[in-house]
Amino acid sequence: MEKKMGKHTILPLLLLFTLIFTSFVWADSENVSFTAKPEGDIQIHGDSIVWMAYIRGNWDIYHMDKTTGVETKITDNPNTQGYPDVWQNYIVWQDDREYKEKGIDGFDIYLYDITRGQEKKISNAEGNHQYPIISDNKVVWTDNKDGQKNIMLYDIESEMLDKVSSDGAEAFGVEFDGQVISWMDTRDGDFDIYMYDISEKIERQLTYGLGDELDPMVCDGKIVWMVAHNGASQIYMYEVENGYTTKLTVENENHRPLAFSGNSLLMEQGKSLVLGNVDRIIGQPVKPPGGIMPRQAFLSEGKVIWYDGRKITEEEVTDAVDRALIDEDNPEGPQTPDESESSSGQRDSGKKVTNAGKLVRADADTVITSEDGRMALKISKGSFDKDVYITVDTDEKLKAEGYLSVTPVYRWSIGGNAKLLKPLEISVSYKDIAINGSQKKICLYKVVEHNTPKPIATKIDHKTNTLAGEVEYSGKAALLIYNRKFTDTEKHWARDIVEIIASHHIINGYQDGDFKPDREISRAEFVKILISSLHLEDTEAQNSSKSAFQDVSDSYWAFDYINAAYGKGWITGYDGRFNPDSPITREQMAAILMRVYDDMSMHNVSDKDEKPSLSGFADKDKISTWALDSMKKAVELGIINGYNGEISPRDNATRAEAAAMLYRYLEILGRI
Repeated sequence: MEKKMGKHTILPLLLLFTLIFTSFVWADSENVSFTAKPEGDIQIHGDSIVWMAYIRGNWDIYHMDKTTGVETKITDNPNTQGYPDVWQNYIVWQDDREYKEKGIDGFDIYLYDITRGQEKKISNAEGNHQYPIISDNKVVWTDNKDGQKNIMLYDIESEMLDKVSSDGAEAFGVEFDGQVISWMDTRDGDFDIYMYDISEKIERQLTYGLGDELDPMVCDGKIVWMVAHNGASQIYMYEVENGYTTKLTVENENHRPLAFSGNSLLMEQGKSLVLGNVDRIIGQPVKPPGGIMPRQAFLSEGKVIWYDGRKITEEEVTDAVDRALIDEDNPEGPQTPDESESSSGQRDSGKKVTNAGKLVRADADTVITSEDGRMALKISKGSFDKDVYITVDTDEKLKAEGYLSVTPVYRWSIGGNAKLLKPLEISVSYKDIAINGSQKKICLYKVVEHNTPKPIATKIDHKTNTLAGEVEYSGKAALLIYNRKFTDTEKHWARDIVEIIASHHIINGYQDGDFKPDREISRAEFVKILISSLHLEDTEAQNSSKSAFQDVSDSYWAFDYINAAYGKGWITGYDGRFNPDSPITREQMAAILMRVYDDMSMHNVSDKDEKPSLSGFADKDKISTWALDSMKKAVELGIINGYNGEISPRDNATRAEAAAMLYRYLEILGRI
């Protein structure tokens, strides 16, 4: 395949391009922040900004103190200096002065002390050294030598220079936070993400050929990057401390990381920008000044710095959030009720107040209900870091193919720039609504982009006919029924159970309309429906880009589900293998379900007065020793009932039996 260029391209090509294009870029610009116009990217650290510029036929490095606006030309010789970076009192760049003297192509890395006004070459080894990055008194760069692109590490204090990448490296797009180096590497064909931990002196490959993994960013021991996933570019994160890999984005849009600082990640999402919290996998829209997508952005201590290719704008992150909220949700800004408003909702002017929003105080519990009283949004004390206004509105019933609307769509909007510290609870009731069919088919759905229903992990109270789940930030929700039926279950003993399970998007049929209830179910298929039943794909599941088992490849259809279950400790495998395509036995299903039960339930014992017992089954002695405790608990909870006095622990389970066990299990958890 044709390779994509990383964010660092070959300097001579850039020089040729900018020579042609520069006059057009700057011909009509006004109020430009720079006297020497930047070419390529700028770099910022603290109050220092550095860039390269092409002036009077020469490439040089420039520096600006953004507190004073003083601009300084750092280099002044007839050679080429490019791709600078800055950290505290130091600037680094690549420089070809010695190679020009030899009449060959190549670069060295130079270090400049801003306070002393002194420079020195630090790439004191044979090679072609390019794209330096500086942080925490260390400099890293790539050395293009002998057909390889290696990572070099220089310590400013000790003046030691080392090659830290392994043999065969083909490094592009290097990022560095002072402790961890990350880069894209093509040694195996596609772009994969690699890292090097300076303290442990260990190189790790983080991704394994699922496609091109691109644009890594590093901050405080966390690495984020983007990768093509299900037709869209998604963002993943690796935590060096614990080795976890997490998928941070889920929407069916292209995502790209733009700036990363602390726990905050600014990313492109489609044609808009979102500021996310990588620890909580939540995000909120932001909008740059003028609504123009920036060329670069930087995050620092609650501020965002926008660079549009011409000028720099610095502002509080909250201002960018407010701009998005005002522009997209409430063009006139939040309307605050005042003393001039009468109890009837009329102001003295006679103008009707249209849902001004309810004040939610950060230090108090609050409940906001919809006009019809069916939807309630519960905000517990401490959910926000400051007071906010929240509006709740009701839309028409959702019209989505294959779904029956039980309630209207309820919409809530959170105004202002308060930070959400913990999820909100939404509950919707179907009390007094006539339901044609089983009430257990009713699900609580988020209504996401393009009016697409997406199930929410829900607790169900059948006594009050209420479904409740957790939501974050503004959104829409409704109660819907997905009425899924199959052609071959009409007279089957498990028909009702199968249809209910299918209505919750837990288990699917086949393209021919059959469910094939008596077909054996594989280990991978069971894990898939288990994860789907808890709606963990995009929330709690810790997906990894590396397989947990040697017989589950990264391209295996159930890879994400199996790795999610393994990450939760719900499956273990044997001798490094999972045997995903082998049939699963009834006792194996019970063992997995009881691990999940121990993890998910609020209590681990049945509240029944009379508990069923294994002693009533004639074949109880056939239960494997390792599964005995799990089978005992599953029987006591009523998850396994047996048939004709036998429990058949080592028999392969059918699709219908798996659905039945999962149905009873979800009933106990209050999720169905």
